[in-house]
Amino acid sequence: MMAQVNVANTKLPAFALFAMRITKEISGLRSACALVLLGVGLVVTGCQTPQPAATVVKVPVMVKCVSAAPARPTFAIQKLLPDASDGEKVLALARDVPVHLKYEDQLEAVIAGCL
Repeated sequence: MMAQVNVANTKLPAFALFAMRITKEISGLRSACALVLLGVGLVVTGCQTPQPAATVVKVPVMVKCVSAAPARPTFAIQKLLPDASDGEKVLALARDVPVHLKYEDQLEAVIAGCL
């Protein structure tokens, strides 16, 4: 802070009076600049909007619905020789019916898991 001098009663050279006048103007400009910067700072911070809250969006994603296919059984009819009699073929088909029905149920269970 500068000491104030009464210039009216003292004899100072012209450059000293000029220097004192410039110093007063500069200190006034500093305070004005500080007030302007403070005002700009308040305006800028007041214009900021709060960040939007994070939202969770659930998006369906394709996944495999079948983890493993049931093992295909070996049917008795496939083991027959080509020259087997009709009776052997009928008996082999009769033995294959329960195995076929069990395999069919397992396949339907897997498909039902995908729906």
